[in-house]
Amino acid sequence: SYTIRAVQNAIITGKPLADLMCALMARLVPG
Repeated sequence: SYTIRAVQNAIITGKPLADLMCALMARLVPG
């Protein structure tokens, strides 16, 4: 119940952050 909600929260808040990091790395690394 609470654990599942916490995990879902972490996923929801972590996904955009991971996408941002991926975009940043893609921009920094040529190619």
